[in-house]
Amino acid sequence: MPVVETAPWWRRHPVLTGTAAVLVVALVAAGVLVVVSWLSCGEGMERSKNDKACVGINLAGEKFSPDQPQELTKLVDQVTENNDAITGDNYITIVLLLNMTPVPNVDTASFADVTRSIQGAITAVWRANHTPTFNGGSTEDKLKVKLLLANTGSKNTGWEVASDKIGEARGDHHITAVTGLSQSTEETRRAVAKLINVYQLPVIGASVTGGNMDNNVEGEEQLVGFYRIAPTNSGIVTAILAYIRNNEEIGTGDKSFENVAIVWDRDAGDDYVKTLYEGARDQLPNARSAKYYTPSPIETVTNRAKALEGSFGSVIGPLCSAPPALVFFAGRGADIPGFVKNWTTSPGCTGKRLVLITGDDGVKASVDPEVIKAVENNDVTIRYAALASPDKWGDCGNKAIAVDHLVEGRGAYRKFEAAFTGKDSCDERPPAVDDGAALLKFSRSALATGQAMVAHDAVGLAIHAARKTRLSSVLQNRLSQTTVFEQMKCGPDSSNTMFGASGWIRFENPDAEDHSPTGSFVPMMQIEKDGTLTTVATGLLTTAPQPAGKTC
Repeated sequence: MPVVETAPWWRRHPVLTGTAAVLVVALVAAGVLVVVSWLSCGEGMERSKNDKACVGINLAGEKFSPDQPQELTKLVDQVTENNDAITGDNYITIVLLLNMTPVPNVDTASFADVTRSIQGAITAVWRANHTPTFNGGSTEDKLKVKLLLANTGSKNTGWEVASDKIGEARGDHHITAVTGLSQSTEETRRAVAKLINVYQLPVIGASVTGGNMDNNVEGEEQLVGFYRIAPTNSGIVTAILAYIRNNEEIGTGDKSFENVAIVWDRDAGDDYVKTLYEGARDQLPNARSAKYYTPSPIETVTNRAKALEGSFGSVIGPLCSAPPALVFFAGRGADIPGFVKNWTTSPGCTGKRLVLITGDDGVKASVDPEVIKAVENNDVTIRYAALASPDKWGDCGNKAIAVDHLVEGRGAYRKFEAAFTGKDSCDERPPAVDDGAALLKFSRSALATGQAMVAHDAVGLAIHAARKTRLSSVLQNRLSQTTVFEQMKCGPDSSNTMFGASGWIRFENPDAEDHSPTGSFVPMMQIEKDGTLTTVATGLLTTAPQPAGKTC
């Protein structure tokens, strides 16, 4: 296994090197051939339980795993370079916490998810350091911002190590908030609780939509200090139902939804699938229900799709005997290919077309060859409610969308895209910088899934709160930043208004809204025959519309 390090191991550990050398000589003299696999993790990290990755907070810019993709290595190097350019003590640090080392066919996350999220986070920090963005209304010298990457490891099982390493580093590195989280699972919920309760660090979720993410795992009391950019799964279901009701081609008839089937994952430890199912069950009371079984994080699984074949087979038989007009898939996007394969190869399903709609994790299915083949053959139609997309605000023709503050929201997105790509976004030019900073050059295609946008907004919100709270105060009481979030409401105070790349971020009623933004809307995406993603609808509200006569 290759060594993961920046300086040679023997230079950083001369005593251990000598000991190892003596051991090797002794073993060779004894005629014993031994292969020793060393994995040396950088400062702030330690080896994961499976010994294949480094979990914790990456303080030295080293690799997370020996087989780390080159694209991720380049982004880690870019983060380190940006941090090294900041000198002095007038800075804050935002942490992006993800599963940085997903294992193919085991994890439902991918390296593509990781790189897009990091790109979005880098863009937020770049804008904060080189443009007037996220100034928090502060008139003091602008706080510079650093970014640090932290890894929970495969299946997020290294959550506790990552949380502790972040907490231990918060003082020396001016850490003011943790963002990201990757997925809504019991492990990430435990990480959130520890970061807030033990280390007093606010946590801002990016793409996590699980309805219980803001609650302690034990006791279910609401956590003070957790906010998110994404709507909850209940809101996602609300948006999907609005789309179904107004879409005759789906053929749900009298809108009683009796010809809809909810296919759901019974994994109680995965808050995403659990609350997506609960939202569908509550809002589609007449729908049929069929559950499948996924392996738990503690089970040793080398191929998730293979492990699901039998479970999907037992679900699809009864469904195909009386095909629903629509399948609402309350499961991970990574499981959709297995479901589609079972549907298209089952004798009872021959000639019976599948229309499937799911939550934002459905984007994972867009890269699977089985799914693309089924779409090409017109066997299936797959749509999902995305958290964001480049076309969420319409195209450059400025087509009207029935949402509040369309002009401000569209303008904020255009500014983000121009900063992300370093190119024009419709009539928005790349940002002008007066400090000689080089423009970013990320690809616009990386925006297709929306992950970069919500990661950008989570980091941007953390920067906004820290700058508004001021350095001396925020380092003494990091949870004091929650006051800023609570003040981000519908009102005339522009300093408490933030339009992000994904939309208007405001928290009207934190207790009732699970610390998710009020009034957000999402687009409906479709997976096309070539694997590209098309926005087929937008303006789908995730919360109830404003009462008549009330404007915001």
